[in-house]
Amino acid sequence: MRQQSKLKGMINLNLYRWIIAIIGGTAILLGGVFLFLIFSDINEQQQKAQEQAKEQEKFEEKVEAVSVDEDNLPTESFFQDMLHKMTHQKVRSDEKWAGHLRITDERIAEMQAVLNNIEGTSKEYDHFDFYERTLKAWGRGDFDNAVEVHNTIWDWKGGSVGKAKGLLSKAEEKQYIETHFE
Repeated sequence: MRQQSKLKGMINLNLYRWIIAIIGGTAILLGGVFLFLIFSDINEQQQKAQEQAKEQEKFEEKVEAVSVDEDNLPTESFFQDMLHKMTHQKVRSDEKWAGHLRITDERIAEMQAVLNNIEGTSKEYDHFDFYERTLKAWGRGDFDNAVEVHNTIWDWKGGSVGKAKGLLSKAEEKQYIETHFE
């Protein structure tokens, strides 16, 4: 009987050791998987940041170094960049790395004057009608087209980061203005 008790005790001890070994092994395995996932996520984020930096560089390369032509008129690329930067005041997007330009009545009027100067000449921009429709609406205080304007120019420039997803609320726009212009 004593031997049987001793045998049961040894079996219980061995079973206890096996249970501890299984729990310990599982904990080590789960810890390894957890660390792998953390390091994989960090690596993914680093790769994403590098890709975004490359995309920004590509975008900036497409912006012409010269912003005006020999007649002191803005190049079409510069004109596009101005409109694009202005839309940032009105649109919601994850990234707004192309810059910021405040929308003012004076700026809209100046840009409309540029269009008036080049209309029907050899200097007329390829997307003249698009710019004219945009600025006419903006001149009336109608910015409902800001997402379309942003994303159209974003597409023309080969954008892949920062696509506009909607219009900012009045409060969000106020915060944007305070952050970037005041």
